[in-house]
Amino acid sequence: MNFDLRKFLGSAIKILLLCLVVGYGLSLLDLQALDIWASLSNGIRYVFNNAEELLGTAGPYILSGAAIVIPIVLVKFGLDLLKRRRNS
Repeated sequence: MNFDLRKFLGSAIKILLLCLVVGYGLSLLDLQALDIWASLSNGIRYVFNNAEELLGTAGPYILSGAAIVIPIVLVKFGLDLLKRRRNS
């Protein structure tokens, strides 16, 4: 395994500078990283807590659409497969 220390240090310095710039930008917007993570966590928790309601509402629409979309996709896949066999 070939390890290039200069490339590693160069990447580390770039990441450090990017973190500095982003952190400064966040401070200008009066945002804290922990607040962003907490909001993201709350959003994910909200989605999981309401997933049953979401699927109950969207489920019939998904099944109706699938009745049209899946046959079209299968036909297209079959035609593409035939084209590849002819070109081979």
